[in-house]
Amino acid sequence: MGVQYRPAIAMSPDAEVCDHWPFTGSAGVADRFPVTDLQSTDERLPARDPKVQYEHIIWDWNGTLLDDLDVCVDVMNGLLTDRRLARIDVDRHREVFDFPVETYYRALGFDFSEESFGTVASDYCTRFDHRVADCRLHDDVEAVLGKIAAANARQSILSSCEQGSLIEAVRSFGLTGHFGAIVGQADQHAKGKVAAGADLLARAAAPRQRTLLVGDTLHDYAVAKALGIDCILVSLGHHSTSRLTTECESVVESLADVIAHVGA
Repeated sequence: MGVQYRPAIAMSPDAEVCDHWPFTGSAGVADRFPVTDLQSTDERLPARDPKVQYEHIIWDWNGTLLDDLDVCVDVMNGLLTDRRLARIDVDRHREVFDFPVETYYRALGFDFSEESFGTVASDYCTRFDHRVADCRLHDDVEAVLGKIAAANARQSILSSCEQGSLIEAVRSFGLTGHFGAIVGQADQHAKGKVAAGADLLARAAAPRQRTLLVGDTLHDYAVAKALGIDCILVSLGHHSTSRLTTECESVVESLADVIAHVGA
């Protein structure tokens, strides 16, 4: 069962959650949809368990909830092979992966004087979307989401993925019901998600000091800092533990460890 608060707009009868929220950045959403998405009142939302430290948990998707590391490396190696560039392994990927992802591509040798970054990014995303079924959820995802939902804390996804692909991926794993908002990006360029996060927080009822972002990269940590919210990083995804701990003090090895921080 998902959390009991309103999604971004009124849902169609067959919608599971706010999958008709085509997020396009920090501006423009309010002009097209009612600003009733996360503005819950005490009458609409069951009482939160007082032991729970946070009222709103914002999850990253790729690498945090979705275990896509091997697939990402495999897809990237396909692009590298096509361009006669050196292939990478998981360790190399975790060493150089960064945001905006154009810097990651450049570090791997892509020459954007030969073809545009947009063309390469589109190629990657098309191939990855065809391989999502080869990914799996990290251990304990459903149990952790369920415990937080049972404590009546809000949950959202904030991702650098293109919105349509993100919605489809979350739905394919049967998780949409856990989230009151699923927020992606307008394009496939993965430049970052500070603006999207600011818009999400502006529409949420929870105060920033009681909001937590859970991610797997130093970009997630930078986003949390920019938004003025707490952050926990899990060492399951696209950055190694050693890289994460260079900046973030709260690094855990599993999603189950997040529960201890949340108090659910």
